[in-house]
Amino acid sequence: MITLEPLRDHFDWLVSLFPERAFIIVPEKDGDYPFPSQKNSWGAWYIEIHGEEYHYVANDKGFECGREITRDKNEINFWISRDYTRWLASKYELRHRIPTEDSRRQWMGLHVQLLNRVNPEWAERMRNYYNEILTRHPFSDSGSVRTVDSNAYFIARG
Repeated sequence: MITLEPLRDHFDWLVSLFPERAFIIVPEKDGDYPFPSQKNSWGAWYIEIHGEEYHYVANDKGFECGREITRDKNEINFWISRDYTRWLASKYELRHRIPTEDSRRQWMGLHVQLLNRVNPEWAERMRNYYNEILTRHPFSDSGSVRTVDSNAYFIARG
């Protein structure tokens, strides 16, 4: 029988990897990122267990807007790690926003760097995912001509 406890242990370990989060988030404004075990109404993902399956679910204002299903504990841990590190990266970008720059320039690269600390294979997976997005939807900076050659902006390895 599967339970939430191993996932909670992974989450606690994940949070411990990022002591600098104290410099990224402002608890009074951002709150904290809770272990995703509670249904909510603001669109944050949370975990449900159905038999031997993990369901990673998002609801927004009472409507389900996303559901990922797996039996693989590694995959659900990837989803939890992906979303926690993306949260940190987006909070950092918000605090250091460059008004004339596509915000993805900062947070996508930082997201991959943070996820690399957790698992380099997962970071590579996200890098590939973002590169696919950038092929279809290149960076677009305010006040400049839309970039045509997205290859120049792919997230670098390393």
